[in-house]
Amino acid sequence: MRATARLRVRRAGAITQVSGQLLGGRVPPAGVRVRLQARRGAGWSTRALLRTDGLGRFSAIGRARAGVRLRLAIPAQRGYPFAPGVARP
Repeated sequence: MRATARLRVRRAGAITQVSGQLLGGRVPPAGVRVRLQARRGAGWSTRALLRTDGLGRFSAIGRARAGVRLRLAIPAQRGYPFAPGVARP
């Protein structure tokens, strides 16, 4: 089963707030590492490395141009029983 997440992106001028939660349950108490990525040409580049809390919630605030496509990449990791996955808003 692939990892999934609910991802929410809010923009206020030049400030972008990203928040969400991993879905599917069983998040390790130390959390899970996730990558916030932006579309760059034909591929994706990592803009930020985030760690969820023990309930799978995460958030970040930064600057992103209007129209930039964002996604959340969830890699496979020890203690988290899901295959790598991607979440889009």
